[in-house]
Amino acid sequence: KQPAIHYIKVNGFWEHNSNTTEAEKIAEIIQDLQSNNPKKTIGIVTFNYKQADLIESLIPQPLLPKEKGSIIVKNIENIQGDE
Repeated sequence: KQPAIHYIKVNGFWEHNSNTTEAEKIAEIIQDLQSNNPKKTIGIVTFNYKQADLIESLIPQPLLPKEKGSIIVKNIENIQGDE
């Protein structure tokens, strides 16, 4: 059985309330997950809205769902209640 959480170290920098290197890595992982498991829902939770927005902007448009559900990117304050 695979663990639900994986730790991946990236050498990014936190500046202006976001980390571009981390966001790019997450977008890459989302693409891999979508190609291997297109029917699964992917949830990404970030520490702030700016990082969530950056990650969402890096996801290729064809992967973003036409309707809510398959990819969810939210900051920690906005994910509460969605569980």
